Amino acid sequence: MKLTSEIIRTLQNLKGVGKKTILKIAENIYNPISTIDDLCLFWTNQCRLSTNTKSNFYNKYTHDDLIAANKIAKNIIKKNEFENIGIISYYETNFPSILKYYINEFGKDDPVILLYYKGNLNLLEKPGIAIIGTREPTKNGLKAGRFFAEEFAKENFNIVSGLAIGCDTAGHKGALNINGATTAFLANGLDWDSIYPKENLELAKSIVKNGGLLLSEYPIGQPCGRY
Repeated sequence: MKLTSEIIRTLQNLKGVGKKTILKIAENIYNPISTIDDLCLFWTNQCRLSTNTKSNFYNKYTHDDLIAANKIAKNIIKKNEFENIGIISYYETNFPSILKYYINEFGKDDPVILLYYKGNLNLLEKPGIAIIGTREPTKNGLKAGRFFAEEFAKENFNIVSGLAIGCDTAGHKGALNINGATTAFLANGLDWDSIYPKENLELAKSIVKNGGLLLSEYPIGQPCGRY
């Protein structure tokens, strides 16, 4: 493993460092980096290798910057552990390949590099099917969403949606109706206070309680709005 979850989270806390930069940093790593001491040593070596110190990316951040970012990362991880939220990174063998090798709408590589999860991560080994749609479906639309979710769940599919009001809710509930597998991929932290929409907080809890899974790219405490 080139970078642990803690080190990736540390790098994410550095101003101006995003996903693409972290992946580029990893390209220069020959020995795994799992502690802040490892990261500081690697950083020092990269600074020494540069002939132009002004343009060298690594010279933009001091060891103090790295240590401060690591303290924030450790605090985030500790809070996640308290909420029973796990973290899995791009460099772990059980990271979902569909997200690791994701191609965006422009045909560019756009992988997810850090995932937070609550519940049964093994569901990602099942074939998944998404049931999504409008937040204001007709009665027949809701019936259809539940029906298809139930039928696919019976065939051992993981029903994936986003916990939104309407069709997403129908998909999750359909799977739960027959004790099937369902995963909610969210745009907020996975602590109960951050769950959105609030109307589906109990549904989120039910998903986890019944062997389902909540996933997010966002750490604990990250709120979400309608859009």
